[in-house]
Amino acid sequence: MNFNEIAENITKQAEKVSPLGGTFKLVLDDKVVYIDGSGDKNIVSFDDKEADTVISTSQEALADMISGKLNPM
Repeated sequence: MNFNEIAENITKQAEKVSPLGGTFKLVLDDKVVYIDGSGDKNIVSFDDKEADTVISTSQEALADMISGKLNPM
């Protein structure tokens, strides 16, 4: 799973759920997915801004977690 596929999946899912109530940044290697859920809806961008919650991992590790090959616990 490449970055574009991951970003597209996150964008689709963010549109379906209620606003997060804050900001979230996912750092994948040298790329960023930023979700601003502080307003009426979740807005996804690729801006590297300050966030309430930040998770950093590799694209490979995230893809393995999504596919079930890697247990995050």
